[in-house]
Amino acid sequence: MKNTKINFITALLLLTSTSIAQTSFELSIENSNDEVLADVAEGPNNELVFVGRSYFPNVEAEPDGIILRVDSLGEIINTVMIDSLDYCILHNIHFYNNHYYVLGAIRQNQETEYKLSYYKYDTDLNLIDYTYSNLPDGRYFGYMNSIIDSDENLVLCGYTNAPPDSTSEYPAQIDGYFYKLNLEGDSLNSHYFYTPDIWSKLPIGIIENLDNTKYYICIREIDEVYNSSLLEMSKDFTLLDTADFFTSGNPVPDTLAHSYFGNPVRLNNDSILISGVHNRYPNDFIFTIINETGEILKYRYFITDNYSKPAEYYTASKKGNKVFVGYTSNMNPPNAYYSTDTSHLQILKIDNSLNTIWRTTLGGDAYYLLHRVLATSDGGCVVTAYKYISDNNPEHVRNIYIVKLNSMGEIQWTENLISDQSISIYPNPVQNRLHFDIASNAQIKSVTIFNHNGQIIMKENSNTDINTSQLNPGMYILQIKTTEGVIAKKFIKS
Repeated sequence: MKNTKINFITALLLLTSTSIAQTSFELSIENSNDEVLADVAEGPNNELVFVGRSYFPNVEAEPDGIILRVDSLGEIINTVMIDSLDYCILHNIHFYNNHYYVLGAIRQNQETEYKLSYYKYDTDLNLIDYTYSNLPDGRYFGYMNSIIDSDENLVLCGYTNAPPDSTSEYPAQIDGYFYKLNLEGDSLNSHYFYTPDIWSKLPIGIIENLDNTKYYICIREIDEVYNSSLLEMSKDFTLLDTADFFTSGNPVPDTLAHSYFGNPVRLNNDSILISGVHNRYPNDFIFTIINETGEILKYRYFITDNYSKPAEYYTASKKGNKVFVGYTSNMNPPNAYYSTDTSHLQILKIDNSLNTIWRTTLGGDAYYLLHRVLATSDGGCVVTAYKYISDNNPEHVRNIYIVKLNSMGEIQWTENLISDQSISIYPNPVQNRLHFDIASNAQIKSVTIFNHNGQIIMKENSNTDINTSQLNPGMYILQIKTTEGVIAKKFIKS
């Protein structure tokens, strides 16, 4: 990251009745890069690891993958940039058996095709293994939703983007897929299909059935009246074929219309929670509980008549008996990513009967877009979104926005560490000694250098410079913690 500003509010709350330590913080990372985090997983010691992509405006380059590791108090531990490839976007992350599994899309150079990327990391984000798997020619992943199933396989669904193909029977640009990998990154099975004429009938969420013998797939807008469907599919994908894909399954009205992030959540043995935007009243968000045959057991509307635009993006997560859901209100569909409007993130804790326990509204001062809500082991949840400020932003730079809520939906803080200073470093590239100046009266607490993989190479207490003579040539990240906040900037050792 360069020219980074981190707005940081944190707190530690001890619930004496349960002896569970809870934390809450708000973290906004602002720099000259356009950065979006797509997913998050909780690791040991309540650490959070986020994945996404980072893009440098005004540079003829494709996006780089980014992995951000944050401790339970919201302090950044390390950052891994995957920038040695021509193109890299990280979509999903899972924590399982003390390892992180990261899925995304890469292109090694402009002469090669896009591929599915698999990375396996230890808890310190040291890379253990990786594989790249082929996709159909010319396609790349536009959206990915994945699970680790009971057979310890990574199962993916979503859609691929492709340029128009005049030789194809269905020259659609957005097409669905299913893909399965084992935990070593080996491809086990895949299925791709063309969508006829329009791109709205797509798989957007996957879950196993109760006895773990097959999958249920959430299908978006399965017919002309915008009903969606829960499709049954065998574990080897043999029950699915393109011919009857759009007539199979059990219709689930009013539930997934216009929704992209459709991860279903099992509430108990008899019920699955899905959610979306009402197809006739697009300002209304609907939660629906269904059984495994697709029968609607209960539903509830959240009427957002104070907002003028649909609340399209949402997610849901459950840990233990705690269920969290979220969506973006006042979203702007014609300009969904770079709106000049303001929006809100609506985060709710609900029970298994869809009753609201609490509701927290975030944002409102800029345009926010929600990507994930993850239930955490301390009884709270973490919110992953981005923040876009349209004023004086010709490059359309979006900023990372992370909020950790406690079990009561609150952000409480004991200290306010807000940094708005900038840093100048020189020379860059550097050989023997790197100098830095901070444009404020902040006192430096520590200076840390991270390598390309996010590992700490050097840490000192210094006010003006740091010795870089022992560093190997390459790119590094300088992180300076001050009494006012944290600053990070890249530099090159020549």
